[in-house]
Amino acid sequence: MKQFITIASAICLMSMLHSCATIVNASKKGKTEVFLIDAPGDIQASSNGQSLSKTSEVFAANGRTNGAVAFYTTAVMLPRKKRATLELYSPSTGQKATVALKPKLWGKMVIADALLTAGIGWLIDGPTGNLLTLKPRLIDVPAAMAGKPRSKWRSQGKLKRQTKRGIKKG
Repeated sequence: MKQFITIASAICLMSMLHSCATIVNASKKGKTEVFLIDAPGDIQASSNGQSLSKTSEVFAANGRTNGAVAFYTTAVMLPRKKRATLELYSPSTGQKATVALKPKLWGKMVIADALLTAGIGWLIDGPTGNLLTLKPRLIDVPAAMAGKPRSKWRSQGKLKRQTKRGIKKG
């Protein structure tokens, strides 16, 4: 009987953890952030002819003994289930860039569903689109504005590491 109660408790806990993740994703109304790394302050973004509002999102944080340091970067929110074309323009430099974004499986959510809910989360997140995110998620704005092809951009991992190193020094 103790084993049954332990297993039932674990299943309930996993379901509650998964429902929290689903609620957080639902609060974004089917959209996901696309981070504009090293973007000029006057960057303008649009997608499929519609102007996008920019937000300042926490990209990385570093806890320190004298307080926490957070790095904010410019981000735009786009629907995660559809392909999108992101147009960027900087009036100060006069440069433009166009980036094609595609929905792809979000590996972290797939793994979280497998581990936390023993796969049950896939039944909810699959149809709702919570397993998807737009790729590339980090846009190398200077490279895109310079007209470099996607293959010549800094890698997603390098962009993350560089940004996190920046806040450690700050």
